[in-house]
Amino acid sequence: MKHIANSLLISLLTVLCLLAGQEVSAQQVNRVQVAGRVIDASGEPLAGVVVYATNDASRSASSDLDGLFSLQALPGDELLFSLVGFKEHKYVVKGAISGLTIVLEDDIMLIEETVLVAYG
Repeated sequence: MKHIANSLLISLLTVLCLLAGQEVSAQQVNRVQVAGRVIDASGEPLAGVVVYATNDASRSASSDLDGLFSLQALPGDELLFSLVGFKEHKYVVKGAISGLTIVLEDDIMLIEETVLVAYG
């Protein structure tokens, strides 16, 4: 009787592990390549732009010196493009794309007061 219970438990655990593995594999299969370039309003490439899926920050990348980026995402993911001094830009992934161009607009904030501190 104890042998049957142990066999049943092992079978159940095996099935659960297989199902969990299939779920992860299915997500990986559904991922698509999203690649492109990030530029400013004058067409200059922007380096250091952080790109990430808002629902899973582990799917992220940053743009290189030429403004190029590439990452794996799921269809329906909302990608957020962010760089200090620029307004954030959102893009919803519809499928694989390799020539995406994202234009970030300046985020000009008026500074009312500037304080200089000198040490010496």
